Amino acid sequence: MREPTRRPNGTPGCSSPAALALLAARHGLDGEPPRTLQEIGRSLGLTRQAVQQAEARALARLRRPALHRWLADDDTPAAS
Repeated sequence: MREPTRRPNGTPGCSSPAALALLAARHGLDGEPPRTLQEIGRSLGLTRQAVQQAEARALARLRRPALHRWLADDDTPAAS
């Protein structure tokens, strides 16, 4: 399996910038209060269901076991 690459801003290259922005808006990671599926859909011109499906796909990519191993190898402090 191919290892994910890191983007210049340090985020894993497993999702598109649009998917990362969707997750940030949905969960309040962009400094704003979390937004509903309907609010995000309105701003993107999508249905609530389309936003929900895109969110599910983005979260599934972040849950991939290969990504967990890669992040653990990259971010784990050395044992003393």
